[in-house]
Amino acid sequence: MPRLVPRGSASLSTVTLGPAAPPPPSTPPPWSCTLGRLVSPAPGPGPRPHLVITEQPKQRGMRFRYECEGRSAGSILGESSTEASKTLPAIELRDCGGLREVEVTACLVWKDWPHRVHPHSLVGKDCTDGVCRVRLRPHVS
Repeated sequence: MPRLVPRGSASLSTVTLGPAAPPPPSTPPPWSCTLGRLVSPAPGPGPRPHLVITEQPKQRGMRFRYECEGRSAGSILGESSTEASKTLPAIELRDCGGLREVEVTACLVWKDWPHRVHPHSLVGKDCTDGVCRVRLRPHVS
């Protein structure tokens, strides 16, 4: 279930992800990474807002479950997870100082180019049909 967990910085949050039903055919292109501008930043020179993946998902870290099995596969672990220390995939939104609110959209894709929507999907309170949308306030979240 996606949830935001503060990690020391007002602009850094972690999203926990889990599997479910495949996304609908109308899923937005997964190969694009954009920050939706809900409020325009102050005009002027400077770096553009962007997203950085600070912890990638672990490869082959779990077995996905069929819906008929009636149980969740749990959270997707981060690539630096060990038996002693669990980590989660994480993102960082950078240079969002002029934005009051941003929306992050995520779905599972194949790792090989061209990236395609994966048959497994994300589930949680912020997810619909395998696509998760989370609104963040950079100075609050």
